[in-house]
Amino acid sequence: MLVQIQPLDGGERRWVTLKSTPLTDDQGHIRFIVNRFRDMTEERRRQAELRDSEARYRLLFESNPIPMWVWDTRTFRFLAVNDAAIYQYGWPREEFLRLTLLDVRPPEDQPAILDKIARVAAEPAGLDVAGVWRHRRRDGTIFDAEVTTHAMTFNERDARVSLAIDVTERTLHERRLERLSALTAALSAALDPGEVARVIGEYATIAGADAAAVIAYTDAERTLTVLHRTGPPAPAAAGDTLFSVDEPTLVGHMIQTGQAIIAPTWDDFARLHPELAARRQIAPEIGPGAGLVLPLLVDERPIGALKMAFRDPRPLPPALIEELRTIAHLCAQALQRAQLYAAEHTARATAEVGERVARREADRIAIMADLSRAQAEAGLDVQAVLDAVARTTARHTGDACAIALFRETGDPVVIDTIHHAEPALQAVLQGFMAVEWQPHIQETAARVAATGEAELSPVIDVSLPVPGPAPESGDTRRRVTLHSAMILPFRAHGHVTGAMALLRLLPDRPYTADDLAFFQELGDRAALALENARLYHEAREAVRARDEFLSAAAHELRTPVTTIKGYAQMLQRTRARGRLSSDRAAQFLQAIDESTDRLRILTDDLLDVSRLRLGQMPLRLQSLDLLPLVGKVIDRYRDQFGLRYVFSSDPLPAPAVVNADPDRIEQVLTNLLENATKYSPAGGEIRTTVAVMDSGVRISVRDSGIGLPAEDVERIFEPFNRAANAIRDNLPGLGLGLYICDSIVRRHGGQIVAESAGEGQGTTFHVWLPADSLATVRTESV
Repeated sequence: MLVQIQPLDGGERRWVTLKSTPLTDDQGHIRFIVNRFRDMTEERRRQAELRDSEARYRLLFESNPIPMWVWDTRTFRFLAVNDAAIYQYGWPREEFLRLTLLDVRPPEDQPAILDKIARVAAEPAGLDVAGVWRHRRRDGTIFDAEVTTHAMTFNERDARVSLAIDVTERTLHERRLERLSALTAALSAALDPGEVARVIGEYATIAGADAAAVIAYTDAERTLTVLHRTGPPAPAAAGDTLFSVDEPTLVGHMIQTGQAIIAPTWDDFARLHPELAARRQIAPEIGPGAGLVLPLLVDERPIGALKMAFRDPRPLPPALIEELRTIAHLCAQALQRAQLYAAEHTARATAEVGERVARREADRIAIMADLSRAQAEAGLDVQAVLDAVARTTARHTGDACAIALFRETGDPVVIDTIHHAEPALQAVLQGFMAVEWQPHIQETAARVAATGEAELSPVIDVSLPVPGPAPESGDTRRRVTLHSAMILPFRAHGHVTGAMALLRLLPDRPYTADDLAFFQELGDRAALALENARLYHEAREAVRARDEFLSAAAHELRTPVTTIKGYAQMLQRTRARGRLSSDRAAQFLQAIDESTDRLRILTDDLLDVSRLRLGQMPLRLQSLDLLPLVGKVIDRYRDQFGLRYVFSSDPLPAPAVVNADPDRIEQVLTNLLENATKYSPAGGEIRTTVAVMDSGVRISVRDSGIGLPAEDVERIFEPFNRAANAIRDNLPGLGLGLYICDSIVRRHGGQIVAESAGEGQGTTFHVWLPADSLATVRTESV
């Protein structure tokens, strides 16, 4: 008997079991009763906690969104299932509880599950055991389930509780990745087009297609050739010409349009090409199933097609289409690589050459990857991208790389960056290309810009002196020889934006036509990066130039306008008071006239900038002796300034003849002398010299004025840029004169540079114009 008692001390009530035993005498009469008590309070508490725990566990079990079940380890029968399992597998609860573990597995997997159950049963109690298995729903569909199992006691039975998560999508993705990894490895080893096609065809069927064909396209013959076919009909022999690209077929349509064709049924194909309804090019016996025709593209150029067909109509989910597009991309790359390798192998017919080709391809892939990484690190700064491309290319070729971007109409080509592993040789090449090779650079650049074609000089012989003694001889300078060169245009969006020169100083390693093709591809990729950087830079510069122009123009125009307005008002007031004398009127009118001249000069400069930018400043070229022109301009300034400045020049007995526009060259000289008088102190010397050189004529104008900071020597030729000391001293000017001079000189094929020892040390401007026989005119837009 279970009773509850109250201790005499008033403590917690206790549950006890009472067992009474009577004691009788010889006559059978009960004399005593022995009562035995057993405290059951703790046991009752444990039983209550156990019931509460089971209730909570059942609540967790039933409400868990992850499918769960409990099964008997002896019979494998399900003892309990939650709602999530019922929903995932499709059996009602009563029917589910009549099943065993074997019923949710495909029949072919049952031996494996028995083995697995035996191993799980052998594990220590409570040890989690997990794995991925194929499971079967009530409707017969198969899916992948990740099952985790651990031991428990259920209704006094030895049981296991299992969680089963549907991981079909995850396993499909993992299998796709495994297939693509295996495909990549197989294609890496396939060096024959037929082998590449076979690997791709087999992979397409592994990916689920019932039939596949890899077809090569020959652009010259406009034919489509079967390289490999799997599935019905019987595989075609490699090299079997299938049809002409001009025939009304899906592949022909795809080759000509470059667009993939994807349709869940053959009816979709028929709607695109009604004439194909009776002539299906892939597997005529398959029936109205799904199909795809994907282009094999290399540099956006079709080299073939990958055709796949499915036996039945079916949806083509994005994941499958993306996988098949990846297959086509890998097939195109591998097919092109295999074709190149086959052509090289046929020409050379030796395994050694084949190894060298493969090694070279690997090196080039590394170059491309390295170049892409360097361009990404350089960001959108044009000069940083230029340096990254030249530095990376020079490092991988082991020799020199120089790059020049083509600028505005009339601008000579200037080397923007040059790199070589040896600094001394880099300096030599910089000087050589800036002086001795200038005519050749201008001629080649003009030709490359016009044709957009790369130029290869596999064998040349140009000797360059290197500063420093040569240890092997008594000559005070060692020399290096330029052995080979390539000039590669930078092509972006259909335009030639610059050129890259690869110069070979290493002997016995001339550049080849194959090098030309590869580095042209590298150059085109670099050109796109540079074009993006340039457009970004130009957009920022356009905003900056606009703001600077508005500010500078308003400031510069305000001064003469204010002067004119002031003197006009003074003239009116003086006349109204009757105090206007002839001398006074002449003084006011002279001031107004000078301010008007300044306004005219400013507006002329602005108009010249506009003409230059629009390409509307024609040059009237003629054979011109610069000596009389220079003398005329100097005489005019002597007459204008009298003794305020000392104008001097060196006599030159020989003519200095160039092919130039006299008015524009006079405009340049006038601007340089105008600057010299503006920035020089009264009494300062302004010296002009003319020198005839082998390649042209140089005019130099030297003043004793405020000089130039080192950082402004090049910037002053940019529009609206002025030297820092001129801005600081509040000297007038828009910053357009030197830009106009630079543009005019460059349109003559010449160059203008500035030299200064520093602030307060004066400035010398050198204008170099090519000789009459060498002069060319740049006519494209500035």
